[in-house]
Parts: sequence; C-alpha cells; structure tokens
Amino acid sequence: MGLISRKSARTIATLNNTSQTAIRAKKTIIPLLCKVLKVPAVAIFGLLIVNVLLGAKLIHWNTAAFKNINSDVDLGDRRLGMDRALTYLNDETNVPIPTDKHGNQLSLEARIRYLELKTNSFMNFGSNPFFGVVPKPSLCQRSSTLQEFGCKAGRVGVDKDLECPGLFDHKVCLDELPKPRTKQESSKAGGKKNSDDPPCLIYDFGIREQPQFGATMAIDFGCEVHGFDPSLVSTNWWDSNRAKELRELPNYHFHPYGAGGVDGVVTLKEYNWDQVSILRYPTYTLDCEGRDPCGLVSHDSKAFKIPVKTLPTIIKELGHEGKTIDVLKIDVEGSEYAFLENLLDSTGGCPDFIKQISMEWHHFSWDSRYGEGASPSINAIVTLLHTCGLKNFWQYSEGGWPAGEKIYQDLGMKDVRYNLASFLLDTSKRKGSLRATH
Repeated sequence: MGLISRKSARTIATLNNTSQTAIRAKKTIIPLLCKVLKVPAVAIFGLLIVNVLLGAKLIHWNTAAFKNINSDVDLGDRRLGMDRALTYLNDETNVPIPTDKHGNQLSLEARIRYLELKTNSFMNFGSNPFFGVVPKPSLCQRSSTLQEFGCKAGRVGVDKDLECPGLFDHKVCLDELPKPRTKQESSKAGGKKNSDDPPCLIYDFGIREQPQFGATMAIDFGCEVHGFDPSLVSTNWWDSNRAKELRELPNYHFHPYGAGGVDGVVTLKEYNWDQVSILRYPTYTLDCEGRDPCGLVSHDSKAFKIPVKTLPTIIKELGHEGKTIDVLKIDVEGSEYAFLENLLDSTGGCPDFIKQISMEWHHFSWDSRYGEGASPSINAIVTLLHTCGLKNFWQYSEGGWPAGEKIYQDLGMKDVRYNLASFLLDTSKRKGSLRATH
C-alpha cells in the first residue's frame, strides 16, 4: 500500500506541474506557436487542455487499478481471517456442532432454524409460554403406569402386602406395545419367550434398586430390557440376591453406567434417596440470625466419579443401530437435560427411532413473567421433540411439585421442582428431521 501511495503522489505532482506549465505557456509559448504554425491561439491552448485531461484520466485509471489490487489483498486477508475464525468456532469442547443421525453436519439453513427453535422456545419468544406442559391425551387410547401388571406377589421389590407406592410412576402408551402375557404365559415362559427375537426394545435409565418398570416390560411384555444406573446403591443391588430373578432373565440386562451428555467420567454429588445427581448444593450460604454483617456457612457434599455415556454411543455399543427403541424411560436426577440435548444435537433435532419417552423432569424453574408451567428449560426440549413428532400425551401436573426436603429452602434453592411426563411418536403428522449438508 505504501509503494502505491508514493507512486500515486508522484503522478499527481506531475499533473500539477503540467497544469502550471500550461498556464505559463498561455502567456509565452502559445503566441510564438501561433505565428509559426499559423493557427489560432485557442486551438493551441485546447490541445494543451486535452493533454492535461488525458493525463488526469490515466491517473484515475491507474488509481482505480491500484485500489482493486488493494481490495484483492484485503479480501484475501479477510478470507484468511474467516478461515481462522471458523477453526476456532469449530471447537466442540462444550458446544457440539449439530449433525443428523448419520453424523453429517446440518446445512447452514437447518442449523439456523435449529438454533431458532432452541433459543426462541427457551426465551418463551413463541406463541405459547406453556408449550412444554400442554399434553394431548387423545394421542394415546390406552395408557398405563404398569402397576396392574407388575404389582404382584412374588415380584422383585414387591412386598407381601402388595404395597407398591412410588414403584410405578412412569406412564406408557399401550397402543403400540405388544399384548401383555397372561399369568400362565408369563409363568410358563419365565422370561424366555421370544428372547431370540423380542417384540420390543426398552431402555430404562435410573432404576436405583427399584427396577419394577423394566422388570414388568421384560416379564409381562416379553421385551428386551436394558437397565442403566451407575450409583453404588444400584450396583450393590444388582450383585445381591434381591436381583437374582432379573439376573436369570435372558431378556433383562443391567449396565453400571449412567445417562450423560458426554462419553466419559463426570463428577456427581450425593443426593437424596441414596442417589447421586448432577445438582450441586451451594458451597457457601449466609447465616444472618443475630448477625450483622451475616456470617458465611460452608456446606460439604461427597463427590463421586461416575461413568456416563450418550444415547448414540450406547446404541452403537449394544448393536442396536437401525432398531427402534419402543420406550425410553429416563429418571436420572437432573442429567436428563444434557442427555436429551446431546441426543437432539446428534440426530438433527429428530430422534425418530424412539417411539415413546417416559421421564421425570428435575430441578426446573418457572419464567417469572408467566408463572406455573412456563419453564424455559422444559419448553426448549419439548419444542424440539414436538417438531420431530414426539408429542406430550401425559404429565403428572401442569407445574409439577416442589422438593419436600428442607435443605433446599435452607440453602436458598427455591426453584427445585419435579414433574413426570410421557411422549409418543405421532407418525401421522411427523415433520421429519432437519436437513444435513452432504
């Protein structure tokens, strides 16, 4: 740029000198030429002016050419800068680039729409701030918590008085599931009927030592069931005599790892009911009783290194690629958000190989502008599931229920709420996944 500027400056200086020379020539040289060439003075002066203008035009052309050269250089710099920026922006350490279920990156248009669905639904910048809690019961004709099938004498975890409180909380739609076996069929099969080619595939995440949901699907429906739970209470239960009945079933399988938004080891904290959770209590709170200023109170909770996996990884490792998951049950103490977010990001926003999801929401808050039921975190996930055809057909209540443990109030954690919800794939009106870049 410096060389070009100096050359342009020299050219402009030459033009100025030429103009001054022309003015002096009008007084001295032009009269002499008129006598020699025998032409009017105005003609001689006109030729000089044309020379000057032509020189100015050449300078303009040269300057424009120099500018174009500079523009090309600047454009190259900009392109190089963009390439460098894209390299940085492609860092997926925390935020993955969304792909379809085959691993292909989504097109730019699809990514923009996907981002739009995420952000607008989370900010309640849509048509319905309560979208995440508006079930459509008409989607399912026959729904059940499975209690009528699994709460039987002699079943794992069921006492002799047939008391089953809290053992059957998750509701499923029976419309698309195989017909339940009769008592005689279940006793005769002993879980072995159709074990080589089970009529349904169930993933049960979060079982603690209460596997009744998965056990019922395996025994009464003959499904292939995979239970997942990394907590110490679950692994101890699986190794004990209490799990002997399930261990002997060829169509029930236990895996000592949890549901996660990443593949690897995460740090979870001790939680209620002898469980672990992604939820973390605040390290410090204030004690203002009789104090001014308030004093700091520290809180400690045990940490556990827990193995977790994403659903796409689990499906691949279990050899279930291309298969349909008939029911995905999720009760994982707060890890459901990362688990589902990763699933959506890795399937183009559409895990259409899942027929049903039955789950518990944990630790959500409300949008203070709208109150009960208007949860940004739930709205975002439910909106994306809905675009894929997985629609809410049942929930426990519109706003769920608050945590009953006093510790949450003592620690200032006012927005610790829970709810149960179930989703069914509406194949008649499913819109399909977003497009990928091929």
